Amino acid sequence: MKGDGERADDLAIFYYFSYGTYMYAGSQRDKKRSLLYMIVLGFLLSLPLSCTRPMGWGVVLWTIDAHSIPAGTVVPVYIRSNIDKVWVIGIPKELLSKSPAGETQDKIEVPLWQINFFKQKSKAQQWAASFAPFASLYGETLQDGLPIRDSPDNNGRRVYRLREGQIVKILASVKGSPVMGADGPLPGEWLQVLTDDGVSGYCFSYRLRIFEKQVAVSEKSQAEKTQKGSTTDEELELVLGSRWVPLWYRSMYEKQMVDLNRVSEKWGFFPSLEGGIVHIRMPDFEKSYRFTSIERKDEHTWYFAGTPIQMRLAEKDQLDVEIQESGKERRFFQYTLLPVAVEDWIRQEEERRLALYDQLRNEGSLWRSPTYGTLSFLPEGNFQWEDYEVLFPQIIPFRGPARGKVITGLYIPEELLSLYEGAFQLILSSPQAGTASENSPQSSSSGQGKELGLTFLYTLQNSELILEYVPSSAVDGVQVLRRAPAPLILRFQKGETSGGIEPPPFFLGSGRWLIPENRRS
Repeated sequence: MKGDGERADDLAIFYYFSYGTYMYAGSQRDKKRSLLYMIVLGFLLSLPLSCTRPMGWGVVLWTIDAHSIPAGTVVPVYIRSNIDKVWVIGIPKELLSKSPAGETQDKIEVPLWQINFFKQKSKAQQWAASFAPFASLYGETLQDGLPIRDSPDNNGRRVYRLREGQIVKILASVKGSPVMGADGPLPGEWLQVLTDDGVSGYCFSYRLRIFEKQVAVSEKSQAEKTQKGSTTDEELELVLGSRWVPLWYRSMYEKQMVDLNRVSEKWGFFPSLEGGIVHIRMPDFEKSYRFTSIERKDEHTWYFAGTPIQMRLAEKDQLDVEIQESGKERRFFQYTLLPVAVEDWIRQEEERRLALYDQLRNEGSLWRSPTYGTLSFLPEGNFQWEDYEVLFPQIIPFRGPARGKVITGLYIPEELLSLYEGAFQLILSSPQAGTASENSPQSSSSGQGKELGLTFLYTLQNSELILEYVPSSAVDGVQVLRRAPAPLILRFQKGETSGGIEPPPFFLGSGRWLIPENRRS
């Protein structure tokens, strides 16, 4: 292949020869023909010359796996095609590879979105330096429908809807508006991201699993290793392409009894072939491991090379995972598949409980008893209970107004459905130190409030709320197993609520109270 100088000499000779032909052409028609010949041939000869000089420089935004060019690499850019929507870039010398014919391939086409273009090399190098902390960072979407917005604000316009498990490239960390959850601001930060089909925008990191990747070789390695048998390939694809959740989710789903204290969208087994990393998240264990490949050990069993993890597909919908780290106790986890998205499953249960609470509160928000005090059902699933001294200390181990959350939707035995509409649990917080019974197992001597859960069967009859106390020994999670041998029945009459219920102080824990503005002195 000729260099730039040699091609320039060729062009000079060509133009000298063509000009001479043009000047000595006999007729005007011959001169026109010679001029056209000179222009066309000159263009054809100059085209290879233009391809040897870059039009600018680019920074690779997303690792080019096929040629092992990592994100953040500065490359020469030769051509931009708006028709094909590609750049023609040069491959760094240290990454050059040979084609099957033995020729060295030094230029490739890449999508426009994969390169950040600059006219000057110095500008490209400067931007690459600022991009370096994020060059190897990618994110895996944990929630189907996670939005990418046009600004780092939860009210910004949605420009893209991510699929669960979709990979995005992290471009930068930016300042943005806080994202609020039920209990306050969610942990995380706003990130500028790039999708695998070229859409850029801003995404909050709370629902992203961030991982680091230098050069993605996993897909190529896997393609070579999974040609041994179609059955093994299909099984491995099932494992890698499925959402694996803790095995106990299955029984809850089949029984339609969801215990929100025992489910989370964060828990599960998350292998990422593209990222070369496997995440294990359980209530009492959370760890990530990097692997170099996935190797078949025997039938239905694989291990992650470079990690202490092996997995076995026990059934089509059950995966057994074993972790045997040197010098540590062996850990064993079991996972299953659900026919619905975990996020949707949890949301449906939350909506069911909320509907039951709204139904209960619509029957009456204020209930009074001369024996058991005043019970108020407040907005957003809160309650307050006052003047319940007769229940101290056998049922409630502290005195004073109690306030907390109402958990509705507990499941009761069929034989009780003729007596009660359902069951709920009151999660109480001790209002202050020094009021707890010393003989109570729930008492706190630390000076801080202590939470306590009380379960009640309930029914509504003729403007009367009837509660039956259920001891903790007769409750399993969200299921009432049986009644107490000697049931304690509490009866309340609907109270007057004209003028509204005066907002009471709210106990925040650690001796702190939130006092409504209309009651502050």
